[in-house]
Amino acid sequence: MGARTGRVIGITAASLIWLAGCETTSSLNPFKFASTDATNSQAKSETEPETTGTVPPPVGDPPARPELLGADPNDDVSLAKSYFRQGSYGLAERHFRKAVELHPKQLEAWVGLAASYDRLRRFDLADRAYTQAIRLGGATPEILNNQGFS
Repeated sequence: MGARTGRVIGITAASLIWLAGCETTSSLNPFKFASTDATNSQAKSETEPETTGTVPPPVGDPPARPELLGADPNDDVSLAKSYFRQGSYGLAERHFRKAVELHPKQLEAWVGLAASYDRLRRFDLADRAYTQAIRLGGATPEILNNQGFS
């Protein structure tokens, strides 16, 4: 076996070992939320805040406006998430786009907009939205995973 063949095999083995550590799921939905069945809700104490799967704001920034945190079921982000889960990616894109226009520093809206563009196969626009999300929240594993899908 030549030096070149051994090097190729070594690189391939290292790549496979690295990929073995990657987490995969059967769903490509980037908006997975905590389970709401009765057993989980009974196990939580009443003082513990409910986990929604949203990205927390960076330390030092003022808190996000309440209408974007899901308190109002008719705000743009909540509507967009609902449409995304239903598979109505065009409507989800419209509401995520409106949310980022009104609140350009809302990371969750940028990630949702990019994921909607991915589902609509507008990869050029998705790349721009992921770039903006990385500027706002850094290169998190979740964003990089979604960007890799794109």
